[in-house]
Amino acid sequence: MAKTARAPKSTKAPKTAAAGTDPKRVATILAKLDEAYPAATCELKHDNAFQLLISTILSAQCTDVRVNQIAETLYKKYPTPEAFAYANPSELEQEIRPTGFFRNKTKSIMGASKAIIENFGGQVPRTMDSSGGGAKDGERGFRHGFRHRQRNRCGYSRDSHLQPVGFDAK
Repeated sequence: MAKTARAPKSTKAPKTAAAGTDPKRVATILAKLDEAYPAATCELKHDNAFQLLISTILSAQCTDVRVNQIAETLYKKYPTPEAFAYANPSELEQEIRPTGFFRNKTKSIMGASKAIIENFGGQVPRTMDSSGGGAKDGERGFRHGFRHRQRNRCGYSRDSHLQPVGFDAK
């Protein structure tokens, strides 16, 4: 008698929503953070959401203090997305060199600036779904650049060297 092949049993558990995406839990955590840190502010100096986006790109693997030093003269020379989008890449690289990873950051800054011009009429989008940015950039931008949190979005950014903070939000 020949043996018939059986399909292997599935050991995967059914997919469930991640704990951090439950809107009620997120709201509870945000309320606790706002209570614990009522005067929390963004350390990156900026006059508008676009400057905050650029500073956030520069802040990768760099201190906010260093970014603020660079940004002071950078925003005078490049006051708009158009100025960054069509800057001389070699010049921009040298101007942001002290922040580290300057070649990649130059590409990111110029690319983001061009995307803002081409896709959003020169204005930083007000919703994260349309921004196309990374989570840290988007959350920092929405939390501080627009002074609000998008519904069901945490709004607190963290750097790679900082461990996620856990809360018992019961």
